[in-house]
Amino acid sequence: MRTVITIIAFAGKEIRQVLRQPKLMAALILGPFLILGLFAAGFQPNPPPMKTLLVLPEGSGLEGRVSEIQEAVGNEVDLTGTTSDEAEARRRLLDGEVELVVVAPPDAAEVIRGNEHATIMVLHDRLDPFDRAYITVSAQAAVDELNRAVLSEVADVAQDRAGEYGEALPAARRSAGEMAEALRSGDDAAARRAQSEAAESLGVVENQLATSSDFFDGVDRSLGGESDSLGERVVGTRSGIEEIDPADPSAVEQAEAVEADLAELEEALGDFRAVSPEVLAQPFVAQTGTVEGNEIPLTTFYSPAVVVVLLQHVVLTFAALSVVNERSTGSTELFRVGPVRIGEFLAGKFLGYAFLGVVVAALLMAGVVLLFGTPMLGSWIWLAAVLLLTTAASLGLGFVIAAAANSDAQAVQFAMLALLFTIFFSGLVVSLSRLADGVRQVAYLAPATAGTGALQDVMFRGHAPSPFHLTVLSAYAVVSLGLAYLWLRRRRVA
Repeated sequence: MRTVITIIAFAGKEIRQVLRQPKLMAALILGPFLILGLFAAGFQPNPPPMKTLLVLPEGSGLEGRVSEIQEAVGNEVDLTGTTSDEAEARRRLLDGEVELVVVAPPDAAEVIRGNEHATIMVLHDRLDPFDRAYITVSAQAAVDELNRAVLSEVADVAQDRAGEYGEALPAARRSAGEMAEALRSGDDAAARRAQSEAAESLGVVENQLATSSDFFDGVDRSLGGESDSLGERVVGTRSGIEEIDPADPSAVEQAEAVEADLAELEEALGDFRAVSPEVLAQPFVAQTGTVEGNEIPLTTFYSPAVVVVLLQHVVLTFAALSVVNERSTGSTELFRVGPVRIGEFLAGKFLGYAFLGVVVAALLMAGVVLLFGTPMLGSWIWLAAVLLLTTAASLGLGFVIAAAANSDAQAVQFAMLALLFTIFFSGLVVSLSRLADGVRQVAYLAPATAGTGALQDVMFRGHAPSPFHLTVLSAYAVVSLGLAYLWLRRRRVA
């Protein structure tokens, strides 16, 4: 009974001590919301368009395609003008007049004919790695779009050329039909004349076909097709009709087979001409989505991490400063005379600051869910369990810091180091998946790391927290509290 009374007395003492500082409580609770509000109001999910100057050297071949280039680059850049002077463009970039300079290659057509890539140079003056990565991705996307436009034009030309022999192929099919009819009637002269006309028409098709249909055949073969190309089929059909001997009893069947083959060729070429050049140039498009269909806006994605990091920092700092303050004022000497055992001392402080942590966590969660619209898809019971485990683990770390610190200044320094470590390794700034093996495991030395992952599972996925995160938080609380107990006992705090 005495132990329970002692623990409750310590808990009440800590709560009253905090409540005597309303300005501090307001700063700790309202401050994060003001920061979140400012961040949400000022954050731009899509960077503003970058002022871009396009350098088109004489003979680049792109002078008349400025509008297409602007359409290709989309909303990522604001094309402010063009010039042929690269040196002047670089000067304007260094002076801050523009943010990007895009230099088109001179004699692009000649470079490509020489079996080399025509390089489009994108120059910038950004130091931020994320900005540089964004510019690189945007530039590649724009070049891909420009390549697609060129291929679309190639496909369009191929389809136009396919139309040039639109009459020769039907003429060859009609001649094959006339040959079969003449053979059935026994008119060898008419059959040979129709045979010659069919072969001549197919020769015209063969000469005009060139690479136009091969464009379509290439797409078909890239998807696993094993059939001969249209060009090969035309050559084979022409050879087949030339080899028909009117005196052969099976000549009628052979002529009819050729006529059927030519009908299929007409249909295949009709299919080729019916496909949009843009589809031929870009047969595949990508569409991304989460497996569960939960699309989380970027501004709300960071809410769980912010809540957990703030919760950890508040309770950790309070716990560390409280124990150090007791030691620096000599109160611990009185507790030993009391006598107050170290377990009662820590349990009372743990209970008091755990209560305050629950209040802070509730206010933070109410703010991010009700004020900022952060989705809450899972169980509130699981959410409460995660926050309680995070609070317990953070208090344990706070008591360890208190055991290591010899003064308030040291405790504050250690708490700030813990906050700095947490900001970089909890997933708040950089996803854990971007950390190398070894470093990723070290990141779990901050309670907020596992707490953030567990909270995201509950709030964004609607699942129970992963057993791994729950185990890490539970083990952290037990180990840190045990270590603090042994360390403070060795220092004879109580």
